[in-house]
Amino acid sequence: MQKKIIGARHYLKGQPSARDIVGHGTHTASIAAGNKVVGESFYGIAEGVARGGIPSARIAAYSMCSKRECRADVILVAFDDAIADGVDLITILIGTDEQMTFDEYIIAIGSFQTMEKRDLHYKRCRIIDNVLLGNGLMLSGKSINGFASNGTKILLIHVKFASSPKCPSDKDTEFCFCLDPKRIKGKIVLCRTSFGYSAGLASGAFGSISISYEYEAQVVSYPALGIDPEAYDVALSYANSTTTPCAEILSSTDFINNTALIIAEFSSVGPNMQIREIMKPDISAPGIEILAAYSPLAPPSQDKTDKRSVKYNILSGTSMSCPHVAGAATYVKTFRPD
Repeated sequence: MQKKIIGARHYLKGQPSARDIVGHGTHTASIAAGNKVVGESFYGIAEGVARGGIPSARIAAYSMCSKRECRADVILVAFDDAIADGVDLITILIGTDEQMTFDEYIIAIGSFQTMEKRDLHYKRCRIIDNVLLGNGLMLSGKSINGFASNGTKILLIHVKFASSPKCPSDKDTEFCFCLDPKRIKGKIVLCRTSFGYSAGLASGAFGSISISYEYEAQVVSYPALGIDPEAYDVALSYANSTTTPCAEILSSTDFINNTALIIAEFSSVGPNMQIREIMKPDISAPGIEILAAYSPLAPPSQDKTDKRSVKYNILSGTSMSCPHVAGAATYVKTFRPD
């Protein structure tokens, strides 16, 4: 059997090996060059054939970042090592919230250095979650929820009935900043703000329903979903209509999205802020809710207390788009090595 990973380097002190403990590197490498595997899914979500862009390609991994930072000097050393190792194509997936000029941005510098050596650098399926209210109404929202409900209805509590006696103001309760764990334990908390997810989790709730304006779904570490404001008002109206409101948060499902594709809000729509002549991207690639291999050492959600271990996970971001392009570029490079 061909060895998929033919080399790995790590650069940081205190890092015992290049083993991925975050999951990001495994996921992106799998998109570019993962083997064809049948029947994989994330807790039954998006089940099917998982396959990287070039399954026959081999991978050299360069672990450059800690959980907190990516140092510029380390990135440039890794670029040099990859070139010296004879890597055919480099894909690097690091971003920053700060706006930088090209001569400040270390990845642009490293990419130019790589190009000088004649290297190449560089959806249709969606996921939905539903909540079934006690009155039979079904509301759709966004989350990647792998928890099966098994038909169990759970008591639903609005935050105004779940505030702690120590709350300094009603505003803190409204925004879910001050919940009483005794009141919400084992219940589904209904919160108008996106903070309801983390607040419910921290306070011991069974689950949460909150407003979300995000286009893409996120992996959750307990039964939860984000819904739009109109759907939230429906849920709130139901909760206020009965003394014992209840709900069932169903596990997520995937479906074929036949609507027109749009560029995600986290992407670079254009025009470019530094070079106004660049009005739009010349290349776009899938980056929303991508199923790919994942490190079993990393929690599948961003919750540090999430103890689950998975072989495949669903993530979104430009980090998922880049390896799609890398896989396509590698395929072209087999015919046009120049």
